[in-house]
Amino acid sequence: MAVRGQVAEGLAANPRFKDPATLAALAEELKISFVTLHAGWQSARREGTLPTYSDGVAALFARNGGPNLRSLTLADDGFAKR
Repeated sequence: MAVRGQVAEGLAANPRFKDPATLAALAEELKISFVTLHAGWQSARREGTLPTYSDGVAALFARNGGPNLRSLTLADDGFAKR
């Protein structure tokens, strides 16, 4: 639940997401991204290619202006810098 709160806080602070249509479009994009990333993770696990998959996901986030996933850790209070 802590990560949900962190994400909600970030979205609430961004004026672009005050528009319900923009927020709905983001929600759809996130759902598709989750399904795609999860399927890729399952495939990489089966094929024994998790390190390569992990590198690709980290690069994808970096290209899209996301956080450096390798600099974060997941704790009970959400994501935190390592």
